[in-house]
Amino acid sequence: MADSALYSAGHIQDLDEAGTKFVTRVPGTLNEARQAIQNTDLADLKPLSDVYRAREKISEYGDVKQRWLIVYSEAAADRASESAANRRDREHEAEKRDLRALEMREFSCREDAEKALSAFEEELAGSVWAEKQVLQAARFTIDEEGVPVETGEAGYLLQGTLVPSEDRLAQLVKKKSFFIVATNELDKERLSGKELLEGYKGQSKVERGFRFLKDPQFVASSLFLESERRIMALLMA
Repeated sequence: MADSALYSAGHIQDLDEAGTKFVTRVPGTLNEARQAIQNTDLADLKPLSDVYRAREKISEYGDVKQRWLIVYSEAAADRASESAANRRDREHEAEKRDLRALEMREFSCREDAEKALSAFEEELAGSVWAEKQVLQAARFTIDEEGVPVETGEAGYLLQGTLVPSEDRLAQLVKKKSFFIVATNELDKERLSGKELLEGYKGQSKVERGFRFLKDPQFVASSLFLESERRIMALLMA
């Protein structure tokens, strides 16, 4: 049983080939994991406890057949709301600045202006259009008497209004509200989804039990221990 640092194609292949059963968290950076979470609807989840809901899928990541438990945490969703909104808002403000810079450019033809608008739109993350348009702008020159005179040519300008994206906010909250636990124990009778989650969450209790090993006071005490027997006695204290 381990956290996501264990989970790589090579590691789980070695464990599976050795006949070792594993329970480990799947890194959220994996494309397959992101896709699995994105494709998960809250309505499809079954309750595992008062605060967790989940669904299962079979994965063959790393050529190892395994069960993925895709878990939704209500507490994580609550924690994610503020940070997700802050990130979306930062993206939105940056995109508004980029739009202002784009609106200062003049294009020689409508096609170029529309291409620039499409390219800008493809990069949007925290914003969506409230309105957008390509404007034709007359070009002027100054005659000998200092009077503005139209040249007969036209330039093209972009104009638009961006608003914060609610879909982006929901996406960011969802990303932080889910995690995936994997196991190569395929028999649900031997290891149910609830037991799988409880086993993974239980490792934190073990880790807390050994935190004292990093405590400065423990290290200071160890300086005075010379025999293996005395070291073991301190560990058991």
